[in-house]
Amino acid sequence: MNTQHIHNEDWQEFCEKFTEFNRGSLLAIETIGADGIRSELFRDLPLDKMTFDRTDACVDVISFSLVGRHEQRKENHFVIDPVDMQVMESKGGKKVLQIRAENGTTLVTFHSGRFPELNFSQEKRIAIPS
Repeated sequence: MNTQHIHNEDWQEFCEKFTEFNRGSLLAIETIGADGIRSELFRDLPLDKMTFDRTDACVDVISFSLVGRHEQRKENHFVIDPVDMQVMESKGGKKVLQIRAENGTTLVTFHSGRFPELNFSQEKRIAIPS
């Protein structure tokens, strides 16, 4: 399994690019609590957007907005105080975005093959294989 760490100074741009390249892609979101219990929150819902909010000096938030089964409704998931983010890809093409945070670990599974190399301002290059 290929793994790529996303540095915290790049989270804003990563979220923007993730939205740009995966809007409409079907996602599954599950969480792993501090007790190790896994809970599936959503399965096969299209992504509307992923955002990173650093407006509060004490708490960062990554949010996922998905189009619900009844398209008039949005489903949301919030990752509070993220500490680590990485993308993993299996040989079968399944990709998992793993975000460890104060409120547990969030796993976002997606299959989009469209995720090109990202260029960040500090000249770091993060290649996410497709």
